Amino acid sequence: YQRLKWQLIVFLARRLPPCNLMVPLMSEARERPLTTREKITLKLHLFTCEACRRYVAQIEKMSQMVKPA
Repeated sequence: YQRLKWQLIVFLARRLPPCNLMVPLMSEARERPLTTREKITLKLHLFTCEACRRYVAQIEKMSQMVKPA
């Protein structure tokens, strides 16, 4: 199962946009509704990229910290 999971991750990572193109989309997702295609692409990218998952978590944490009480 683990081997199949890693094969899927590698397969997707080679076909999805790179991180430098996905980061602006991650920020935009907080400001506007994404299209269905953008949502799917972003979810698949986050499935394959731990660095971007951490980035999204940091964005969410910072957003919560600056939210008015």
